[in-house]
Amino acid sequence: MIRRDLLRRALLLLALASAAACTSGLPDEALLRFETPEGLARLAAPLEQRVQAHPDDGEALRRLALIELRLGRVEPALVHAQRAAQAGPFTGANQLVLGEAFEATGKPARALAAYARAIELAPNLIGAYVRYAQAQASLHAGDKALKSLEEALRREPNHFGARLLQAQLLREANRLPEAQQAVEAARALRPQDALALRVHLQILQARGQLAAARRLAEQGLAQQPGQRPLLVALAGVAREAGDYDGALSALERLARLGPLDADERLLKVDALAGAGRGAEAQAALAQLLRDHPHNAPVHVRLAEQFVRAGRPRDALREAQQARALMPELAEAAYWEAVAHYQLDDAALGDASLAVAARFDPQHDAILL
Repeated sequence: MIRRDLLRRALLLLALASAAACTSGLPDEALLRFETPEGLARLAAPLEQRVQAHPDDGEALRRLALIELRLGRVEPALVHAQRAAQAGPFTGANQLVLGEAFEATGKPARALAAYARAIELAPNLIGAYVRYAQAQASLHAGDKALKSLEEALRREPNHFGARLLQAQLLREANRLPEAQQAVEAARALRPQDALALRVHLQILQARGQLAAARRLAEQGLAQQPGQRPLLVALAGVAREAGDYDGALSALERLARLGPLDADERLLKVDALAGAGRGAEAQAALAQLLRDHPHNAPVHVRLAEQFVRAGRPRDALREAQQARALMPELAEAAYWEAVAHYQLDDAALGDASLAVAARFDPQHDAILL
């Protein structure tokens, strides 16, 4: 029995020594995901030299593929990830990076297979479950994605990435109380994470808890005053609550950080209109359309204005242009339906409304 234990220890030490020899001189893989682009570029050169000298060094190939993915060099990343998987076909981490490379090169089905293989080889590789769930969600398999995350969290309840993705998918599934529990659990793990804070805001807004959402946005801005996404969220919450002056104030703060993008300018149009400053809103919308003629939400807003002004033919033209630019935009189909109804074409109106309901069955106006 003693000899057997000694033999086991010797084999374990030998395996550890072998692993250390394989990874000696290689960058810490966990840190590569947080390294700056400049730092990644510096690390890539010696890895390229190493894989040239040792073509079957799976550890170096995997790290090089990971660096290339972070730098946006997706084609060479796929080549090196495939070579890493060939060099170490039973290494879960190799399959995980291979899956990321397949995703980056537009091969979602092959990415799913690689992630599934990674999980099979390394059942406690939680990052593989998260990527697997993301890939499933991208293929409109939200229920399967949530089951993958449940398994990940069963193994590691305090995994931040799994908790946050769970919150996002539950929000998309309109399971809002569960989504709020999940995001609160994620934020307990990383209270300062900006993305988790924004997801929390979105969930509160979706639940109609506008006062709580506003407080949360203001608390976040007190800690991070230059956060553009938080200012946008604050403006959106204020507008939804009917505080148009508050929305405009948040947008003014946003503009001091830099020019407003198309979505932010559209938010300003809505706030101006809500504040009773119709002429300013129309002028701002016209300028926005000149600057962004292919922006579908801008055409939707113009269609809405034409509907309210009793100009259904103009509204129909704008709504149809929005749908041509973004076919799954439910609001475009909704205003197309309203324009048809104003033109006394109930059959076409019903057809457009059915399209809108298919794309967004929870849309308040469509339900009404």
